[in-house]
Amino acid sequence: MNIGLAREVAQRWSGSIRKGVRVAANYPKYADRRDSAHAIAQSLSALEVATTTELQRNGFCRLHLEDDELPTTLKTCRKIIADRAESAPRMGKVFFAQLIKPEDLVEHPCLLRAGLHDRILNLVAGTYGIVPFLESVELLVSFPTQMPQLLQSQLWHIDRTDSVVVKQIIYIDSVGPDEGPFGLLPPQESLKVPSLVRHYLTDAEIARHVDLSRTIHFEGAAGARALVDTGRCFHYGSRVKNRRHALFFYYNTGYGKFDRQGRWQDSPIAKMAWSPLQRQVLDLG
Repeated sequence: MNIGLAREVAQRWSGSIRKGVRVAANYPKYADRRDSAHAIAQSLSALEVATTTELQRNGFCRLHLEDDELPTTLKTCRKIIADRAESAPRMGKVFFAQLIKPEDLVEHPCLLRAGLHDRILNLVAGTYGIVPFLESVELLVSFPTQMPQLLQSQLWHIDRTDSVVVKQIIYIDSVGPDEGPFGLLPPQESLKVPSLVRHYLTDAEIARHVDLSRTIHFEGAAGARALVDTGRCFHYGSRVKNRRHALFFYYNTGYGKFDRQGRWQDSPIAKMAWSPLQRQVLDLG
């Protein structure tokens, strides 16, 4: 094992210890989230149960929801993209930028409500046995680059920040092969990759262990929506020839390996009207 890989393995191990400490220190709330998820699972419709089965089996499911606010959400995102995409900092990655500012979620509540849709929360809770925590909301613009090789999250990887990591993706404009559709290997394929590997793997490296023809490619029209299990599945993104615009919602257990990004209790968002389930997802007491 080389030094770089040894360091990564040590970080994963220490992160697991930190998670255990966080769960123990917050066990009553953690247990409440599990109990609530159990009650939700018992109340799911047959269609919702089928969707949770699909998500568990494939690590991916397309969402077909009644969401009257979706056109407003898309319009709001397009306005933000038009105003900020060209000047936005690239977050340490030359191929994408994150455009949402905290004040956007207050000024445009539709952005947050898209991530707090009751049916989505029910599906995640019913699949993973815990009411999720909303870690972050990101409006990502992926840019074409002239780089000769793929970099960072353009490569295959698993999100190892928590025991449960799920993302909801909404495409703001249509995404086909040239717009770099999100790519993901189902859990059973992902399990074929040895655990003691570097965080980022090339196509050639991962193809030594799995059949890349099993890759799920999420393409769709504007408004296409999906849940992706990035905590169990190797995946990649932002391999674009044309710019891609997507809204990402990042859910985890709320007691992961690192400090929370989402601190909703300290925001004006805490004073907005939310259902009991939404308040639990935002950890508002």
